[in-house]
Amino acid sequence: MMLSTCHSDMTAVKACEPASRRDQTGNSPAKAGVLDDPLPPLTLALRLRVFTRLLFSLRRHDFRSARRFMAMAFPDSTPVVRVGRFLLWALQQMWCTIPDAMRHTR
Repeated sequence: MMLSTCHSDMTAVKACEPASRRDQTGNSPAKAGVLDDPLPPLTLALRLRVFTRLLFSLRRHDFRSARRFMAMAFPDSTPVVRVGRFLLWALQQMWCTIPDAMRHTR
């Protein structure tokens, strides 16, 4: 299932269900409860809380893993470009993807 990064779209959930599981109106019978409830808003406070928790929970091992990840993910780039790409990726994860995913889990 493909999840959007900075906003939620319930049509993506419906599109990924097999047609045999939907009734004639297009709704899934397994949809009772969880998908009917509105999702909490993705607020600035939630984004900041997630961002700061992730930032302050970094350990020495995480930095070593990041260095190895950059070398494997961007092998043809210079070290400066690797760091820039990694920072952009990490900021997108911390600011958009993880807070949006936290809205879907309660």
